[in-house]
Amino acid sequence: MKHDNRTLLTEGPIAGKLVRFALPFLGSSLIQQLYSTVDQIFTGQVLGRDASAAVGASGIIVTCLLGFFTGLGVGIGVLCGQNFGKQDKAGLSRVIHSAAGLALLCIVIVTAAGELLAGGFLRWMNTPAQILPQALVYVRIYFLCLFSIVTYNIGSGILRALGDSRTPMINQLAGGLLNVAADWFFLCVLHTGVGGIALATFLSQTLAALLTLRRLFLLLRRQAFALFVPDAQVVAVGCDMAMVSFPFYFTYVFLEVFAGTSRGQGHAAPPMLITVINMCIVRTALLFLCMRIYHDAAGIVRIFPVTWVLNGACQGLYLLHVRRGQEIGDPEE
Repeated sequence: MKHDNRTLLTEGPIAGKLVRFALPFLGSSLIQQLYSTVDQIFTGQVLGRDASAAVGASGIIVTCLLGFFTGLGVGIGVLCGQNFGKQDKAGLSRVIHSAAGLALLCIVIVTAAGELLAGGFLRWMNTPAQILPQALVYVRIYFLCLFSIVTYNIGSGILRALGDSRTPMINQLAGGLLNVAADWFFLCVLHTGVGGIALATFLSQTLAALLTLRRLFLLLRRQAFALFVPDAQVVAVGCDMAMVSFPFYFTYVFLEVFAGTSRGQGHAAPPMLITVINMCIVRTALLFLCMRIYHDAAGIVRIFPVTWVLNGACQGLYLLHVRRGQEIGDPEE
């Protein structure tokens, strides 16, 4: 029976399989620790001492959040592993649905509490006044990462329970590489300061979370669609469409960040026009051409990722245009 890159510890000799299963688990932990290390390197080298101290001041908050949700993911993974080992599909389904509900509850409560109490947390830790504003910016943006952090850790726990410890490590590595690129982009190109470091973390954690959800969906997609409709043909069509579009949903992160940044700088109309052109005019034209080649639902869905990428690229280019215009018009220049 083929299980992709999963390691089934319930079959055959356990020693070699246990090592192969544990090594990616260790790799994931090491890669996650490198996130903050890379952030500190960029902050210290580009922004200087105060900014580096501001990011470091939030270290205990970040460590507590990561430790709590990593432990939560491990605990959920234990329950999933028990049901998967017993081949109890109903029990496994209940655990996964309960985990999703618990994750949503944790995200709402902890994010709200963090946004409201971030300043108090930093003051209780005697954060110096000169770095408090920058530390507050970093912590508040970081709390917005909780959806991605919780999703990744719980999703990874479920994947490991199903015997796949390699995918979470690969997803974490992809997020880490994006974190390096985003740190450079936000600090060296957009010059966004400490907030850029937090935004880079947000993007990298979101990418890791989306990739993890994608893997879960590929493993459990038929069960997921069957929740909405029991018809096997409808489920098959839904799976085919999702297989095409789902891997590209992460592009929405870039699209929304670039467009939101432009709007925040007072340029609301151009992002709207870019979206209308790409999502309405270009998509309609491409759909007309595509349907002459592909005559199924999946053919229609193929156009969606194309216009998402085009929209995101155009939003990013417009944001660069705005930033360059501001630099040219700066009287200090």
